[in-house]
Amino acid sequence: MSLWDKIKGLWRRGEPQSSSIHERFRSWFEPHNIFTVRQSNVLATNETIFAAVSRLSNSMASLPIKLYQNYHEVKTFPADLINNPNPNMTGFDFIRILETHRNTAGNGYALKEYDMNYQVRALWILDPGKVTPVIESTTKELWYEIDGEKGRYYVHNMDMVHVKHIHTAGYAGISPIDVLRNTVDFDAKVKQFSIDQLDGAVKASFILKVATNLNEVKKKEVLESFASFYKENGGVLIQEMGTDITPIDRKLKPRHFLYKS
Repeated sequence: MSLWDKIKGLWRRGEPQSSSIHERFRSWFEPHNIFTVRQSNVLATNETIFAAVSRLSNSMASLPIKLYQNYHEVKTFPADLINNPNPNMTGFDFIRILETHRNTAGNGYALKEYDMNYQVRALWILDPGKVTPVIESTTKELWYEIDGEKGRYYVHNMDMVHVKHIHTAGYAGISPIDVLRNTVDFDAKVKQFSIDQLDGAVKASFILKVATNLNEVKKKEVLESFASFYKENGGVLIQEMGTDITPIDRKLKPRHFLYKS
């Protein structure tokens, strides 16, 4: 019997000797979940992607999901897992997070937790960045390699919920964010360029011309008088003899014109 067969045998048995496996399995989540989900920088910095992913994930989580048998709704504990997947989240949160992971990383993973009778009692969402589908070389069965804080674990595909986008070779879905990477990077560079242009531009609003040459002290007095009068009179200016006030016209084009070829 190979090492993989022994490991699979431990996961398959519901006999008392497997309780040690369940105890170690429970330690993955107590006192805290070692698979803490990392924040997506793209979601936090790109309003278009954030809006699209929010709409998709909220719509999916709002769908009424029920278990039916012979056209009749069945209420059992396994069916209730979708509404109460684990003590820390509701069914709405569970589906929304899985769908968010699927639409950003390309894959969403949830690990099954079993009781002493090998019945699923909880579903725990994993960080997709720490999970990799692998194929066992001898049996060709699908396993999942998980990088935890305390080491590396392998979970059989029967013990994992995996939702994903389309893929070619392998079993991991393609990340939509990776597909949009060039567009996202270009959009970020255009935004930064626009901000740099605004920050580096002259922030004056008027050009004040006087008829005579003034020294530095007199210039400062004229500017302070001009600014004070403008502020105290609600933006209204009086153009006196010998002065010429010209407003600076700033015309900013919408950002989408920058993409036009």
